[in-house]
Amino acid sequence: MNRILFIYKYYSYGGTESAIKNRIYGLIQKGIYSDCLFLTKKSDGIFENDTNIYFLDSNNISNIDNILKNDYSVISIIDTPEVYSYIKQRKNNFKIINECHTSNIEYLKYVTDIDNKDSIDAFVVPSYFSKKLLKEVFKIKMPVYVINNCIDREHAFYFRDDFNEYFIENTVNNIPILCWIGRLEEAKNPIEFLKIVNLLKKKHKIKAWIIGGNKYSHMVNEVIRQIYEYDLINIVKWFPSLPYSYMPYVYSAISYSSGCLVSTSLRECYPMIFLEAMSCKCPVICTNVGGNSEIIKNNVTGIMYNVGDIFGATTAIEKILNDNNLRTKIINNALESINIKNNIEKCTKDFIEILLNMNVKL
Repeated sequence: MNRILFIYKYYSYGGTESAIKNRIYGLIQKGIYSDCLFLTKKSDGIFENDTNIYFLDSNNISNIDNILKNDYSVISIIDTPEVYSYIKQRKNNFKIINECHTSNIEYLKYVTDIDNKDSIDAFVVPSYFSKKLLKEVFKIKMPVYVINNCIDREHAFYFRDDFNEYFIENTVNNIPILCWIGRLEEAKNPIEFLKIVNLLKKKHKIKAWIIGGNKYSHMVNEVIRQIYEYDLINIVKWFPSLPYSYMPYVYSAISYSSGCLVSTSLRECYPMIFLEAMSCKCPVICTNVGGNSEIIKNNVTGIMYNVGDIFGATTAIEKILNDNNLRTKIINNALESINIKNNIEKCTKDFIEILLNMNVKL
């Protein structure tokens, strides 16, 4: 049976890997199986045993030919342009999709090198914001299809009341938890989160969790310095890395505490962490950037604020902390939204339709 090969640079717990995992799960339900190739292993990953996983590093990418001998009908390359020179000679054996999940405009310049050439057959992006970038900024002529990221609400991301003991100890005192998730880098803007926490602590008893950004993140020292400068050492708890299987419990613990997820990013395409949080009844407060507005409708499925507006962010969070009716409305609206737009059945159907439009035989 023909298979699909997904190629991505990183093997870790990131949002792109989550999106790939959910795509693969949906395809399996339709009898379509996939393999994955990664170029960098940063963790144990999140993939199940029913997916073949291959690893090649920069020193042996040329060995990709051994993998391509499998009977693939489609290869989907996710923001990993360095593999093109190694597969173009076999292009006639399969269709090639280039998926763009990054919001880094500088990095996205690679798309101009592969557009309208024999290398690929189409582009796929998770949001209309991303499509607009490709079409208007980079003048892409090839077809660009939008497939929203999907979430597995049935088996993985749903509200859990069976927190393990580690998270229970952080929720028993009814102290709201504000959670920030991501790499400690400028684009994710973690210092702004600390500024928000610093302002809120003056009026509210809160806890703050930072999840991600392991010791290799270059902003670690700056974040630690700001924690001490703002005197947040007894408020902020940092989890450099957590197993992916913990995350439904994390979001549920935040929800149970009457807290929320806070995203301070300077740019985003279509964040998986929003879908994961919303699926576990955890409200989302986020910046009004990129594709965020395609998930969050302000004061309906979450609350948005402008980057740098610390007062606006704290005001948004206080609404979630103080107004139970608004909180409940946002949680219920968010669940309804992702059940309609981001269910695996719908997103898998959208992907299969694209493949059929490309005359792929499945």
